[in-house]
Amino acid sequence: MEQYDDYEYSDKLAQKLSDRLDKLSDKFATTDAFDLLSEEQQEEANFVIQTFGDYMFSYHGELEKDWSPESVEECCTETLQRKVSAEEVYYEAIVPVLDKFLKFLEEQNVIKNSEILRKCLKRIEKRIVENAADPAYWGMAKSMVMGGQAKGYDMFSEEGAAEYMEAYNNSLDLDDEPSLTQYRSDEKIGRNDPCSCGSGKKYKKCCLNKEI
Repeated sequence: MEQYDDYEYSDKLAQKLSDRLDKLSDKFATTDAFDLLSEEQQEEANFVIQTFGDYMFSYHGELEKDWSPESVEECCTETLQRKVSAEEVYYEAIVPVLDKFLKFLEEQNVIKNSEILRKCLKRIEKRIVENAADPAYWGMAKSMVMGGQAKGYDMFSEEGAAEYMEAYNNSLDLDDEPSLTQYRSDEKIGRNDPCSCGSGKKYKKCCLNKEI
């Protein structure tokens, strides 16, 4: 098992972090700072926070207390672009959302270096959006999703992705081997809504965590 400083990576710890971020995100959503975000940024906020926190842990080996400017920069300009298939609005929301969320975390005594991390985010804001639009920064799975979009399939819906997969399996002029990665549906489900999978659980306690 790979070691990260004073803790050992595990799926259990990853889930614990996800649950913790979800609670912090819910609390952040009740603050005046959250109200200053645009409506689109508010809609993207939980997904931004969860994907950022998840990949900062799983790919960069850092819990909230360990978040460093170097890892934040790499995560926001490379890792998220490689792993998360989402509309441009998601990438445009990363800096506004995280800027306010990091300040909130310091107010909650979760982190101590929010000012340094926020300055880092401001410096790379333009690059985050530019890299997200550049196929050179996409992973193979994301390239498949975006390629399907370019061919006219709605890859941000289960039906569209299934149609693309069927076309691939029928060997229809498709180049990349499909491998689904994280993607955001245009039809947003509220975190406290019943999960669409039929489990009876709230979305935030069920498939939200699976999607990230």
